[in-house]
Amino acid sequence: MRSVMSGSLPEQLSHNLESNVPLQPEQCEKMKNALKSNFGIWKDENHPELQDGVDYHVRNLRKSTRSGRTA
Repeated sequence: MRSVMSGSLPEQLSHNLESNVPLQPEQCEKMKNALKSNFGIWKDENHPELQDGVDYHVRNLRKSTRSGRTA
């Protein structure tokens, strides 16, 4: 894994980003800095609606919007 400020990126993800995102050198540096400064910023305690998992949450959102529809 490649070390990043508050966490790490899996080596394969890091490699895929570097090899598949065509950037100019200055853009590449900006992207690396953005990833470093924001990695790990998501906190579970700030998103209690996702405690049962993202799939569960999305299914419930979809279910609630479908219940009002008529055929």
